[in-house]
Amino acid sequence: MRTSKRFAVPLSAAALLGGAAFVVLPGAPGATDPRPVATTRAEYKLDGKGSRLTVETETVGLSSMFGHDHKFVARDLAGKITLVPGTADAATLEMTVRGDALNLVEDVSDDTHREIETALREAVLETGKFPEIAFRSRAVTATKNDDGSFDIKMTGDLTLHGVRRKMIVPAHVTMTSEGSLRAVGALELRQSDFKIKPYTFAKGTVRVRDYVALSFDLVARR
Repeated sequence: MRTSKRFAVPLSAAALLGGAAFVVLPGAPGATDPRPVATTRAEYKLDGKGSRLTVETETVGLSSMFGHDHKFVARDLAGKITLVPGTADAATLEMTVRGDALNLVEDVSDDTHREIETALREAVLETGKFPEIAFRSRAVTATKNDDGSFDIKMTGDLTLHGVRRKMIVPAHVTMTSEGSLRAVGALELRQSDFKIKPYTFAKGTVRVRDYVALSFDLVARR
């Protein structure tokens, strides 16, 4: 299988959660009256068709010049983002994608298309044993930009190929004019960290680089 020597990509990724806020209201002369103001968390459901997770691989080895890099896209995403609108102090994201939902995006023959997708599902991801890829956030740090958007780093657990590992996922989060959330980001992932053996072919002279590029464009609606 081949991979892309450029790393774009799709998983994917963020939102904002909050706690109680406190304000000081005027009371009797010379006194202040701190009262808690309740904050309401909003839940945004991932738009599986409007969102995208992209995986790009790169071919290396003695004969890599004869190989091809590959790009896979999954759109059938599920999950939710919860947050207190207008804040970015914390966030929760839950997202899952079926391993067999990753489809090759490449202009090749039908036979080659089937061969590459079969290798991904059966030899690499082993989707029969591990059907889902999942991410669950645990903490978020965020910086608010002048335009009201946020640059965030979301720490959470990625479960892939039966292995769960802590990951830090960067994202740029915006609110659309329709009131939905959009999170865009990219990172690299090492296959061997998840007990995935990089795919080889041409008698081992060509192999897929251990690091693959992930990118995501997530849209979530209330």
